[in-house]
Parts: sequence; structure tokens; C-alpha cells
Amino acid sequence: MSSWRGWLPALAVLSLAACGGGEPIRPTPALVEEAYQWNQRAESAYRRGDLDVALDASRHALDLYRSLEDSDGVARELANLSSIHLARGETDQAVAVLTPILAQGGTPYRAGHRAEAAYRIAVIEVARNPARAGEWLDRAEQHCGSGCETQGQMLNLRARLLLAAKQPAQAQALARRALGVHEKRGDRQEQANSRRLLADIALGNAQPVEARADYQRALEIDKDEAVPRKIFADLMGIGMTFAAERRREEAATHFRRARDVAQAAGDSASVTEADRRLTELAR
Repeated sequence: MSSWRGWLPALAVLSLAACGGGEPIRPTPALVEEAYQWNQRAESAYRRGDLDVALDASRHALDLYRSLEDSDGVARELANLSSIHLARGETDQAVAVLTPILAQGGTPYRAGHRAEAAYRIAVIEVARNPARAGEWLDRAEQHCGSGCETQGQMLNLRARLLLAAKQPAQAQALARRALGVHEKRGDRQEQANSRRLLADIALGNAQPVEARADYQRALEIDKDEAVPRKIFADLMGIGMTFAAERRREEAATHFRRARDVAQAAGDSASVTEADRRLTELAR
């Protein structure tokens, strides 16, 4: 789902391409157009939180891509289904739908699709089993080779794992590499992810001023891209930099702003997190 953001890549957009030499535009084959329409219904439903409709529409698109033996379309739609299952809290299913991409034999998926599938599983496993997440990330990097579309995201994830393993210097170096990759590709949302990661590392290194600068840059991008959960994370990060400097009023202001964002987005877990920070600040 190239347009379904977060750590998730987006739904691919099919388009008509003109032929050279003044020839007329070739019409899109009917089944390709139908698959695209189901894909778009799935994306629209996913964005508005209607996950049952998104699941049904994505399955329709998948069936059509399979009937055309379109391995790119199938791989994209399996990734979409994984995202939908994850949003529904169906973690095992989110992993299971990706495993065919990594199986030997059968549909000849490109290395880039295999890299993305392994990377997605690694992200899912971070919360369940960090060691297993590292193993899946190893597989993703092997499929990626010297470069693939998810290379920058893999660098960020590897940096996160290193940070969790208390290796901040190595994590920082990888996060900076990832930022360079995303800047070169013009991927603003991933630039924000790298900035947020660098800010987390700086905050952990007792460098609140440096951390705040990166959180602010991430916030600017996330507001432009309109991603509430990331805006929440940026505001909370900025609040924590002020709290680290014992600037309680500024910290509370940012925690309250983050709480308002979470409440408006219907994210009760994040509201609770913001309330906890405000309570700690008041002690």
C-alpha cells in the first residue's frame, strides 16, 4: 500500500501511459482497471477506518491480480492485506499473508517484493520477539542486496534494534545513513521517521536541544503529510525534551497538544500516555 503510510508502503497507482510516435493511448485492459478500482476502494475504506470493507475490497483486487498472473500486483495486494489485518489486531494473519511472497517456487516474485515482505514481518515481530525481528531483518537485507525501495526503512529499523540493545552510537550512524537515503529519494515521511529516531537517540544521550531540533523538523513534515499518530509522537518528544530541562510549563503545553491530537483521532491509548506524562510532570 504505497499510499497507506506509516511504516507501510502504499497502494500502487496504475496509470495509462502514452505510446511514442503520436500513437493513441492504449486503453487499460478491463480486468486491470477493475483490480485498480477494488484496490482504490480498499485504500479509501482503510483510510476512514472501515476495515471490514477494506479487507473485502483488497481480497477482490488480489483475486483479479492472481487471475492475470500479475506478480507485482499480487505482492502489493498481499502487503495491503497484511496492513489491514494488522490494523484489525490480527497479528498472526498479518504475518501469514506475507509468507507466500517468501516461499520458494510458485509465483516468481521480485527480490524487492521479498525484501519488503521480510521487512514488514520484522516490524511486526519487534513488539513480540526482538530477536526474531532481527532475524527477519537479516533476511530482508539479503533480498535487498545493494539496494531496494525499502533500504532506508531497513536502516531505520536496524537502528531501532541497536538503540534497544543499548548501542546508541551505532544506531545514530545508521539513522543518519537512512536519512540520507530518504532525502535523496525525496521521501518526506521517511525523512520524518529518521529525524524522530535521531531525536530519540539524542534525548537518550541527554542532548535535549539537539533532540528538540529533530523532533521539530519531523513535526513540520508530519503536519504537511497529515499523519496524526506521528504528530502525536513528535509533540510528545518535544515535551520530553522540555521535561528533561525541567521546563515544566513548556513540557505540559506540548503534552496537552499531543493529548488533543490523540483525542481528536480517537486514539485512547495515546490519550492515556499523554495523561501519564502530565501526571508525572505535576509531581
